[in-house]
Amino acid sequence: MSRQFDGWKRAPTAPSPPPAAVPLINRLTASPAFNDLFREGMALVEEAAAYLDGPGRSESKALPRAAALAYATETVRLTTRLMQVASWLLVRRAVNEGELTPGQALTERHRVKLARQDLACSP
Repeated sequence: MSRQFDGWKRAPTAPSPPPAAVPLINRLTASPAFNDLFREGMALVEEAAAYLDGPGRSESKALPRAAALAYATETVRLTTRLMQVASWLLVRRAVNEGELTPGQALTERHRVKLARQDLACSP
């Protein structure tokens, strides 16, 4: 008679709490690399705003009605996301410069929601 091995049996134990997360964000935002990230992020916001207010606005007028509506919808979503990113960058810089405490930044962070966004319409 052969018996199949189905693993070692363990006595049931209470689940252990998950290990504490390592807050790498604090190291990143306090490093010199954050200054580059801040400059690049804010430049991206400015570049996108310049395009949307200038060439993007002109070019969208030539689109068919349905495409123009989709463009306008995605423009609003893009602008919202870029403002959220800019807000996060500004809060983190304020902590680095001592204008906010980390505790105050946590309360400000709750105002910045960077959740995944789906497309408002099909591509």
